[in-house]
Amino acid sequence: MIKILALFIILLSLSILSVYQLNHLPVNQNIYVRLGVIFILIFSLIVVARYFLLLLFSLINLYKNIKKEQIILPDAQKPMVSVLVPCYNEEKVLKASLESLISQTYPKYEIIVIDDGSSDDTYLLAKNMEFDNGNTSLKAFTKKNAGKAHALNFGIEKARGELFLAVDADSKLSEDAIELMADYFQDPKIGAVAGSVYVTNTDNLWTKLQALEYVQGLNLVRNGQALFKLVNIIPGPIGMFRKDAVKSIGKYTDDTYAEDCDLTLRLIEAGYKIDYEIDAISYTEAPESLLDLLKQRYRWTRGIL
Repeated sequence: MIKILALFIILLSLSILSVYQLNHLPVNQNIYVRLGVIFILIFSLIVVARYFLLLLFSLINLYKNIKKEQIILPDAQKPMVSVLVPCYNEEKVLKASLESLISQTYPKYEIIVIDDGSSDDTYLLAKNMEFDNGNTSLKAFTKKNAGKAHALNFGIEKARGELFLAVDADSKLSEDAIELMADYFQDPKIGAVAGSVYVTNTDNLWTKLQALEYVQGLNLVRNGQALFKLVNIIPGPIGMFRKDAVKSIGKYTDDTYAEDCDLTLRLIEAGYKIDYEIDAISYTEAPESLLDLLKQRYRWTRGIL
């Protein structure tokens, strides 16, 4: 939240400076220049007002969460969680992701790796990491390639937990992520909970800009929306769902480029609340080239449309 507040102060300062400079431009009597200046001023004020409201909602939500009395359930009463890891040609990054899942503090959960017809050794790697110690287990499955939505639906059918956590194969979770998110489902009206996403590969300008965007453009928005329990997009790298709720609306659909957004909006439409846990963190890698970034944003934009 300190980072978000600092970003808001910087944005506000730049906006005030822009307003001051624009207000002192020698616009003479040219009506078009005057209209242009007025448009830019209004746009700047709208942007500042938007971030001010998001920051305000975020602070109120954080205060409410601090004051909220959380009932800590004994381990025996905590719900089983199934962690779904759909993957396709992810052998280079999958091991680190699975290791972060294996080290979770939650008392009982299963990890289900769904290999979506990879052409590399993704399935073999996951298969070699299989285990079952009674409270925690890892099981790998492989299937014909059919896309992420199909892989997640396959995993839902294999899941034994009443909750499932969907994560990307290149993401690494904070060790208490499952613990923090599962607590929200004591409220039967909660259908899903989003976590925070942070970029780890800040090696060039594009990834550094995305790291900034994830903090102030995505996590801040979710925290503000959480005040009303209406987070409208559960991120692919970390999102926990009530399994029965997802099955009741037909699970994931494959007719969209943004299955995460589509599922979240359908849960809201069905009357479920969607919350956000700021301290449940997924560390992920962002596209490093401009071309890959444009491809990702095209998928996001087309999926939302």
